[in-house]
Amino acid sequence: MMAFSFYTIYAVKILGMDNLTVGIMTSILFITQTVTNPILGWLADKWSRKWILVFGGVCTVISVLLALLIHDPVWFALSFILYGIANTVYWTIGMTLLLNSEI
Repeated sequence: MMAFSFYTIYAVKILGMDNLTVGIMTSILFITQTVTNPILGWLADKWSRKWILVFGGVCTVISVLLALLIHDPVWFALSFILYGIANTVYWTIGMTLLLNSEI
């Protein structure tokens, strides 16, 4: 997840993204987190916290790979969407997993 911190810097320096597009990407990130938080919480309660964490790990890997492969700023939003899902999984589901001893 350390790569997430550098997505915006990479997008500006390498992809040449302007300030407006970076703001839109940040909005996409926050909207993704807001929408996926209750959905993933519900899925974790109904299905399995462990498998939701695995899903978050898969989103992390795909997000990093897409960030490396995508050179179009418009499609770079996919990396931000997957980053938002992964961040939600780690912070929301990961915290509840620590508080609950069952997996």
